[in-house]
Amino acid sequence: MTMTTGHDVDTFGAILNGSNSVRDFLSVPVLFEPGTHFLYNNGVSHILALVVQKVAGMDYVEYLRPRFLDPAEVYCTVEETERGELEGSRTVTNAEGFAKLSLLYLQEGVWNGKQLLRADLARAACEHQVASGRCSSVSFMHEEQFAGYGYQIWRNRMGGARLDGGRGQFGFLFYDQELAIVCNAVVADSGIIPQTFFETIYLAVDQPEADQSRELAVYLENWNELNGLWSDPGFKDDYYGATFTLEENAWEIEKMGIDWKEGVQLKIRLTVKGEKITVDCGLGGEWVENEILPLPRENDRLNSIFRVEHPVSRVSGGWLTGFCFVFQVRDTD
Repeated sequence: MTMTTGHDVDTFGAILNGSNSVRDFLSVPVLFEPGTHFLYNNGVSHILALVVQKVAGMDYVEYLRPRFLDPAEVYCTVEETERGELEGSRTVTNAEGFAKLSLLYLQEGVWNGKQLLRADLARAACEHQVASGRCSSVSFMHEEQFAGYGYQIWRNRMGGARLDGGRGQFGFLFYDQELAIVCNAVVADSGIIPQTFFETIYLAVDQPEADQSRELAVYLENWNELNGLWSDPGFKDDYYGATFTLEENAWEIEKMGIDWKEGVQLKIRLTVKGEKITVDCGLGGEWVENEILPLPRENDRLNSIFRVEHPVSRVSGGWLTGFCFVFQVRDTD
C-alpha cells in the first residue's frame, strides 16, 4: 500500500509481458528490505487487485460496487490485460467520480451519512506513512512527489493529501479547510498542474479573512491563463498572411500562419501531417469553438470508454508583444 515492496524497478512491465502475474511480480529482484525503500510501482496496484479477487471471489470493481460505487453513483471502468485481468493501476472514472472519491476521504469514509470506509483507514490513507523520493519509475518527478506517501495516496508540501492519477488527474484534499478540489487533464508533465494550483488558487483559498469565499469566487470567475495578452497588436506587420515552416514538434504541426485584420475574426492556419486546417481564434479572453483539432491526443480512448460524442476544441489567444502571438487550445472532452 505504501509502494515500499523493495523493488528498484516498476514491476508492471514484467506483469504485462509475462504469462502469470503473481509469478512475474515475484520474479523481479527485491533489492531493498521491504518497507525501507520507496518506488512508485504500478505492479503493486495490479497485485493488490488480484489479492482482492482471490479473497472475495470477485474482481475488485464488483467488490466495490455495493460498497462505494453504487451508493455514491460513481461510474467506473477498468482496462484489461491480454489475459483478461483487470489492470488495477488503470481504473478509470470521470471528473464527478473522482470528486466523490476525494470527498469520501475528506469526510473520513462517510457518504450521505453512511460509513462506507472505516474512519481510521480513511485518515491513515491520507497521512504521511513513508518518505518519498526520486525514483526511476516516474518520468517527470515534481516537488509535490517529495512530500511523502500514504496508502496509495500522495501528500502535499503545503499540507493535506492528493489523489494523483496518470498525466494530470488530481484530487487535492485539505482537512483544515474542509476542501476538496479536483482537476482532470492530459499533460505530459504532471507537475505543471500542482505548481499552478499552489501558486494561484490555493493562495486565495488559504486567506484567513472572513470574506474569503466571496474573494475566491471573484478570483475564479476572472481567472484566465491568457489574461494580460493584448487583443490588438497595435500595428499591422507583413508576417500576417505569411506561412512559417516549423521545426519538428510534439504536435506534428508542419506549418503555421495567422490571418488578422481589425474587426475580422482572427484565423490560425495549420498544416498537420499534410492536412491544412483553419482555426477560428477568440481574442480578449473569448473562447471560440472549432471542430476537434487533429493534433496528437490521448483522450480518444477515454472518449470511447465514457461515450463522449462530438467533442470540440475551444481556442483563444492574444499578443504577448507586438511580435509574439500566443494561443491556447482546450478540448471539451
